Amino acid sequence: MVMLAASQGGDSTTSATLVSPEAIERGHAVFVLHGEKLRGGFALQRTGRGAKPQWLLIKRKDEDAEPGSDVAAERPESVLSGTSLEQLLAS
Repeated sequence: MVMLAASQGGDSTTSATLVSPEAIERGHAVFVLHGEKLRGGFALQRTGRGAKPQWLLIKRKDEDAEPGSDVAAERPESVLSGTSLEQLLAS
């Protein structure tokens, strides 16, 4: 089994359900996150194979879903460091 997210402790605790290596090999894994920004059910779907496969992270429709929300725009800062995506790109 593969753990998708590890516990960080403090206010930024994130945990996830376990995903089998076979699910990753098949190119489709379903899991649940319990984090500060990402919560609820998600699916990871491979869209291509090869040397550099591409993946989509899809939020499942559940009680944690917020239609129309954009967590990257609404909460661009890192939960751990507070650094924004803009700051990371500028460095």
